[in-house]
Amino acid sequence: LTVIHLSIENALEKLEATSSPETVTRKLKDSLTEISNITSIVDRFRNFARRSSEEIVGEIELKAVGERIVKLLNESARRARIILHLNDMDKLPPVYLNEKDMEQLFFALADNAVQAADGKKSRELIINGAIKNEYIELSFSDNCGGIAPENIDKIFEPFFTTKPKGQGTGLGLCIVQSIVSRAGGKIRVESKLKTRI
Repeated sequence: LTVIHLSIENALEKLEATSSPETVTRKLKDSLTEISNITSIVDRFRNFARRSSEEIVGEIELKAVGERIVKLLNESARRARIILHLNDMDKLPPVYLNEKDMEQLFFALADNAVQAADGKKSRELIINGAIKNEYIELSFSDNCGGIAPENIDKIFEPFFTTKPKGQGTGLGLCIVQSIVSRAGGKIRVESKLKTRI
């Protein structure tokens, strides 16, 4: 990819130095953008795989993880007119997991709701913690419009996204599913007018 990127940059310099057609220049610039997107996706996979192989686990408080992510997303949530709530997280016991994985999980699921909020009317995301049958259950429920029935079975597939071109990689939920599986958990989705994961 780096070689291709440099070749296109060199071609662009030569084209811009001459009076070549604008369409060729535009197409080459589009190619550079696409290569950058691909490189970003590959880097995300590489970083995720590297962290997984060097996994550091320890005792963590899910409430503290949730609070950090809510604080991190506060400004973008305000602009999107979505309120982020943490419910009953203080009832959860400490867990022995990879903290960075949990941060990534919370971020991906909360950010999906923020991205789905249109900013036209007030929305909310409720992140709820509970203990059920000796398992910890985390649910992320929003009222941002839901997922189309035909997409429910695809949302955990790598590169699947319903976002406009250039706005999503389609990796967030795929990585979330991998984190949950490695932790020995299960993930399910319910979606009608609201989405619950």
